[in-house]
Amino acid sequence: MWLALGRAANELDSVGEDLNEHTGTIKQLATPAGSAMVVRRHR
Repeated sequence: MWLALGRAANELDSVGEDLNEHTGTIKQLATPAGSAMVVRRHR
């Protein structure tokens, strides 16, 4: 069990490093596009 836990921790660390390389792109995708998100309703 401890071996599997250690391997999982190493894998999560590797994934975190991979994501860290792309933080700029992720932040751009997470930012709303302003007026494109506005929903207008007519009464």
